[in-house]
Amino acid sequence: MSEVFNRVRGQGLERLFGCLGGMYVGVMILFAVAPDMPISFSNSVSGHFGWPVLPPVGERFWFSLALSVPGIRAALAFAAARYPVHARVFINLLQTSLVIVAISCAAHFICHQHAVLYAVGFITEVIQIIFYYFLMSWRLSENSDPTAKE
Repeated sequence: MSEVFNRVRGQGLERLFGCLGGMYVGVMILFAVAPDMPISFSNSVSGHFGWPVLPPVGERFWFSLALSVPGIRAALAFAAARYPVHARVFINLLQTSLVIVAISCAAHFICHQHAVLYAVGFITEVIQIIFYYFLMSWRLSENSDPTAKE
């Protein structure tokens, strides 16, 4: 019975990681189709409340980097779905990416410009870090359950 239950839980995690990978692909497509939209939207909301806005970006050097981050995250999530035994490694790599971006957003918000987009970026990354931490803690506690019979 526990073997069937573990298989169903494993399939649930595979689906979850597949959906997360799809979400990252969606973000990548959003950046590819409308690269100025996040900044424009943030500036319109910030301007409405009198908060600092970000200057429009004219050049596209950072565009390829903005596409690569969700692309790599999608690849890691899809890899965790495909190879659930190695999910911990893929999620640790994904969390490294999240921590780097969170630190960058916080530094830009604190030291450079108090634009809302930096705060939203920081909060979004931290929420994902916490989510993946608890997901992996839950997954590890499942695998090391002393009451489970093999």
